[in-house]
Amino acid sequence: MTSSLAILIVEDVTITAFDIQETLEKAGHTVTAISRNFQEAVAAVKRQPPDLAIIDVRLEGSSADGITTA
Repeated sequence: MTSSLAILIVEDVTITAFDIQETLEKAGHTVTAISRNFQEAVAAVKRQPPDLAIIDVRLEGSSADGITTA
């Protein structure tokens, strides 16, 4: 039995983020938010803390890379 996770996606490429979201939701998980940069990710975590975050290491146009964001 697989338990459902609340997952935050941090990805600057929208089509990639939606593809990840679709895959996760088909697997029974909930996507709490899709964030494109560090600031959006921090705000999303404050609104609804996830069980897990999937974070792109290279976030174009963000004040921090994915490693710092994590």
